[in-house]
Amino acid sequence: MPSVNLVGETEGALRLLRNLVARELDLATDDVPVALDYLSMGFSSRGLIGLIQQLSRLLRTKLSPSLLFDYRTLADFAAYLAEHHAEQLAALAMEQASSDVQEERPAPRAQAALSEAQRGLWALQKAWPRMAAYNVPLCLRLSSRVQRARMLEACAWLLRRWPMLGASVQRADGRLVMQAQPGHDLVLEEHHAADWSEAQRLRWLRERVEQPFDLDAGPLLRAYWLGGGEGSESRLLLVIHHLVIDAVSVGILLAGLRKAYEDLEAGRSLDGPVDHAGYGAFAAAEAERLADIDSAACLSYWRTALSDAPTSLELPLDHPRGATPGFAGRTLRHELPAALGEAVQAWSARHGVYPSTLLLAVYQGLLSRHSGRDDVVVGMALDERDASCAGLVGMFVNMLPVRAQGLGQRSFVEEVQALQRQVVDAMAHSYPFAALVRELGLSGGEAAPLFQAAYLYQDTLDTQALAGVADWTWEESLYQEGEYELVLEVRRRAQGYGLYLKYDPTLWDEATLARWLGH
Repeated sequence: MPSVNLVGETEGALRLLRNLVARELDLATDDVPVALDYLSMGFSSRGLIGLIQQLSRLLRTKLSPSLLFDYRTLADFAAYLAEHHAEQLAALAMEQASSDVQEERPAPRAQAALSEAQRGLWALQKAWPRMAAYNVPLCLRLSSRVQRARMLEACAWLLRRWPMLGASVQRADGRLVMQAQPGHDLVLEEHHAADWSEAQRLRWLRERVEQPFDLDAGPLLRAYWLGGGEGSESRLLLVIHHLVIDAVSVGILLAGLRKAYEDLEAGRSLDGPVDHAGYGAFAAAEAERLADIDSAACLSYWRTALSDAPTSLELPLDHPRGATPGFAGRTLRHELPAALGEAVQAWSARHGVYPSTLLLAVYQGLLSRHSGRDDVVVGMALDERDASCAGLVGMFVNMLPVRAQGLGQRSFVEEVQALQRQVVDAMAHSYPFAALVRELGLSGGEAAPLFQAAYLYQDTLDTQALAGVADWTWEESLYQEGEYELVLEVRRRAQGYGLYLKYDPTLWDEATLARWLGH
């Protein structure tokens, strides 16, 4: 075997890592620090998985995500790669020197195949056509200075900018597709409510949120204008089916709405449609992964991870569970103050974990305490966007089962650090949940196999698009509710965190869940 120049290979590995990190964090390559740990550099857990997956593809080998916790800086990781993967690094260098292959983008199409998650959601909606649990409300309070006609024109532009918002679900060549409908008019309902109380206004808005969508007919966005009296504020409510929107999309859509309104106000032309080829590219890449040989390894991972997993939390209920799911929902909100938020971040940094993992561990501990179980499975929302989805409003999420076993048998620090490794490893083996249920024959609730409790952590400030806009205020009283029996949604604020505990009111009284949230 030829001798290996570890110094040279380490330098090559470091250049490779800095280039990958520069693209991920939008930095100049020379500005990428080599002696700073990944959390301090600003990496999300999804970003770490992406780094490992890119390296695995480039080096044509399988790298474990846990390596990033054993080698916490780029310098240390580069030294590891040089020692253990020198031949692959050398082969990659030769390939890059001889060719620079450009990937060809798929041509834009008027339709896009549904992803596994979308097909699962479509099937659920078809099974319970009156269900409104996946209706996502975006509601703004608008001052009297906001021009109604201009705002509604900006809303109509949303359907032209992101045509899938006006799409319907059709069958084409034996498969389900999202069929864009160019020129779809904005579905709008208006009401004048100058003499209404605040309770009447919120009741009217909630009733509109709870109206189901017809996925076969479309569109998947509808608008409501609730006008106030002269000189008073109005409400704009957009209701969008989850089939075409996720948490990241909310910020993209709000930023687009704000820009369109400002462009109309200034007499500028509006932006044209985005290239919607990314929708099809996302579904095609998912199908390719499922057909790849590595999918068998992913299934094997999940088969082991979920072996003998409990299919019910068996939490104490205030009311008996019905024979069929009702998809009812209510939300309790609690704000963690800035000082406590800083303490969460400081603790996480000190122990080398993400704040999202710390709060997930607390949530699992709460469920364990009330259920009396030391084996708890929670569904965690995972953003699966890649570069093809940049700028798109759509559904690019997957639900990841996160199982905590032996709760209470280790110190809390050990529990959280173990959970961090488990979450990263699970993300590296991400498998579309609908396909996982099908392949492994998972059971549980009729509408929610395996887990009835979910966890969502939003690290992006989805309402930052409204920063500095005095005439637009986010309405905090309307939520997507009813998708699971229990959901903890955590939203990072500029200071502190917002906690949203969503629950099924047919199972629990508000006082019970308020007590749990207080814990």
